[in-house]
Amino acid sequence: MQIRTIFCLLLYFHEQKVPIILLTGLGDNEVRHYADYVLDVTTRERLYSKIGNFSSNASVHLLLDILYACYFAADYEKNWQTRRNLSHRAESLRSSQNEIMREE
Repeated sequence: MQIRTIFCLLLYFHEQKVPIILLTGLGDNEVRHYADYVLDVTTRERLYSKIGNFSSNASVHLLLDILYACYFAADYEKNWQTRRNLSHRAESLRSSQNEIMREE
């Protein structure tokens, strides 16, 4: 998806009063002004003289895991049952010889 399209969607959601959580790098950018919550992704990576995006990928992954855990915990029983039911339907044809992975 192009950056212009994403920005247009951001403006639309902002106008519709959809709460926006932004995960972004340190520093100021135009997108920050439309976000309700900003989570800065710290990095020690250089702009171009780097091997890969290891630290920023790990930071984003951690933040998404934390957000998911908080959302899930807000209505744990309902979310747990929904998750189990959907997983059961999706995985009903799968089986495993591994004793650790077998369901009851």
